[in-house]
Amino acid sequence: MASKFGVTWTVKSINEMIDEGQKMFGNTYLFYEKQIADFVKCVIPIFKSIICKIEEKILQSESDYWEEKNYLLWEYLKSNDYLRQKKEVIEIEKDI
Repeated sequence: MASKFGVTWTVKSINEMIDEGQKMFGNTYLFYEKQIADFVKCVIPIFKSIICKIEEKILQSESDYWEEKNYLLWEYLKSNDYLRQKKEVIEIEKDI
């Protein structure tokens, strides 16, 4: 999705994360809490960028097409529920 929408993927691969975690903490687990927290901190801004590009495409540059082809998605992206969820993500980011 990132490359499709021209967003740079800056997160380490899963293999890199596993190798680093096992070097630091041993091989009891594939992922450790710190790695998961670091991963989430890195992917949220990337996912937000992708979502912004999708919103722009569906609601602005190709709005007529999406209204006709997938009205439910088009309407959902304009809904109060969706806007509330976007605000919740911003609040979650503050705690990370």
